[in-house]
Amino acid sequence: MSRAAVDPWPFPSPDRSGTAAIWTGAQFVVSGERVRVLSFGTAASGWTEALTELHEEVAGRDHFIDVASRAHALAQVKRAARAASPVVLEVGCSSGYFLEELRAAMPQARIVGADYTLGTLQTLGRRLPDIPLLHFDLTQCPLPDECADVVVLLNVLEHIEDDEAAIAQVRRILRDGGSAIIEVPAGSHLYDSYDRGLMHFRRYDMIDLEAKLRAAGLTPTEQSHLGFALFPAFWLTKKLSRLHGPNAEPRPQRGVVNSINLSKRAGVLGHALMRLEAALRSRLYLPLGVRCLVRAQRL
Repeated sequence: MSRAAVDPWPFPSPDRSGTAAIWTGAQFVVSGERVRVLSFGTAASGWTEALTELHEEVAGRDHFIDVASRAHALAQVKRAARAASPVVLEVGCSSGYFLEELRAAMPQARIVGADYTLGTLQTLGRRLPDIPLLHFDLTQCPLPDECADVVVLLNVLEHIEDDEAAIAQVRRILRDGGSAIIEVPAGSHLYDSYDRGLMHFRRYDMIDLEAKLRAAGLTPTEQSHLGFALFPAFWLTKKLSRLHGPNAEPRPQRGVVNSINLSKRAGVLGHALMRLEAALRSRLYLPLGVRCLVRAQRL
């Protein structure tokens, strides 16, 4: 059992009773009732359970871009986590692949998962019974101030209309010296039907993402891009998509499926390119890519 299952943590109660929820190691106790997922409810947003299912069905665990994304995030968490038993919160944990890798690599950490969709979390709770799971809207985060050492958001902010409010909440719940590990789609000028199909509100340019982080009180300490080697083909695909106009894809999620299936054909070559890129990224800044990568610290 991970230490996340036995260490105390200030879980608020969703029933507004003022009494803290208690994590037993397999479920929460809230005012005498036992629940697997601590739910605070949500409003409408740019993500659905159907999108989680679509990603699991089409991309799965082993798509080379997602594998590289998780590997980069895990390395960043290890570098950022300074406490003996750091609290690491992943917001947008979705299918739980990163939580599993985090638990295996950092058994000393207190690991907590959060997501916007309740059904996704209930399913995940059956597969990962020893990790506490929270259901909330990040822009109205119910967690107390300064409760986490590291907050991880992998492809989350683009689904939130008021991303500045979400970033402010991340800064609030981070402890002094704590870090946010953030990944978002890159290239604001490349927004197209694929992004609409994935319910993205935007894509990001690094300079604008850094500005939003600084405005919230977070200082970027490491920046780069994921998918540098893929960018020429990615850029061309996006430009061709935009040439067809905003209504070119009547079923935008079908475009998502087609795009993911096409990229999966890279297979072994894709994984090799990502490993090479990771080695380059450890030595120099990659100025272009499919996704922006930032680690930002609350100083």
